[in-house]
This record gives sequence, C-alpha cells and structure tokens, in this order.
Amino acid sequence: MVVIALLVLIAIASVAIAALRTRGPRTRAAFLLLHVVVSVVLIAVLDGPRNLWIITLGPGLLVAAVRLATTLVHLGQDRGTSGGSR
Repeated sequence: MVVIALLVLIAIASVAIAALRTRGPRTRAAFLLLHVVVSVVLIAVLDGPRNLWIITLGPGLLVAAVRLATTLVHLGQDRGTSGGSR
C-alpha cells in the first residue's frame, strides 16, 4: 500500500511540474523539453516493470509534451509574424 501511495505521489508531482507556469515562452519550452527528456530517461532506466513507470510518469510526460508542442507552435507563429513585417 505504501508503494502505491508513493507512485501516486510521483505521478501527481510529475503532472504538477509539467503544469507549472513560467514567465517566457522560451523558458517554458526549455523547461518542458527537460521534463520530457528526464521522464523518458527515467522510464528507460528505472528498475521494475516498465509498464509501471509508464503509468506513473506517463501522465506528466503527456502534459509536458502537449504543452511543449503548443509552446513551440506559438513561438513559431510569433517568429513568423515579427519576421514577415520587415
């Protein structure tokens, strides 16, 4: 029971970290990319059944990946609008 509670806390922390607000879009993109990389590495190297780590870290990884994608799209749009006006 303690192990399940710990895994749930890890999952909640992962999602909470992925949902943190940051000031600038570049900082947000770097932070979210770091979150995605760390999650994938942890899933790959931690002992135990890989499915368990995917279930535990997957939700935060998914939130971070979606936020990273939307942040990169917004950065691309901002760059396109500022670069095309010259």
